[in-house]
Amino acid sequence: MEKRLNLGCGINIEKGSVNLDMYKLKGVDVVHNLNDYPYPFKDNTFKEVFAGNILEHLDDLDKVLEELSRICKNGATLDIIVPLAPTMFAFSDPTHKLFFTYRTFEYFTEEEKSLNHYTKSRFKILSRKINLHNRLTFLNSLINLAPKIITEFFSQLLPPSFLEIKLVVVKQNEILPHPKRKLYKGYTPYLIV
Repeated sequence: MEKRLNLGCGINIEKGSVNLDMYKLKGVDVVHNLNDYPYPFKDNTFKEVFAGNILEHLDDLDKVLEELSRICKNGATLDIIVPLAPTMFAFSDPTHKLFFTYRTFEYFTEEEKSLNHYTKSRFKILSRKINLHNRLTFLNSLINLAPKIITEFFSQLLPPSFLEIKLVVVKQNEILPHPKRKLYKGYTPYLIV
């Protein structure tokens, strides 16, 4: 059975998952402060990670994602929920240290060459969905037709509450040039193994 990590679970315990929190609450399997590195797991342990409303409480997103990349298998999925700036959900909680926009996780993708030089960890974005405040959820489908436009130009009028994003771990040492394709003009086709 593939392992799933419930990161910063609090009281939201998932049966069949490894439930990690910094407090020893009922159902917590591993007690660990996520600002302390390395995390207490071997390399390539998890196939799935759920991080619901935890990343905004941590000190350094780059280090957290590097650790998650290390403890996850190549191709593992990360299901993340974070509050989106500029809403009250992002700024009203005094324990929030990190803030997120629709584009924040693009800095960790291979596709964004102009953005990803800050970090070693790489992910592929499988999906992103903006969720509005509970009173405006009937607009969620409409908002997600053009999320970049909405978040960049209309976020004060229709403030997004949360971002649900699904990432796939891409291990750099496991990306190899494709053996059956020729190289030309500096282009290397890749095969992910």
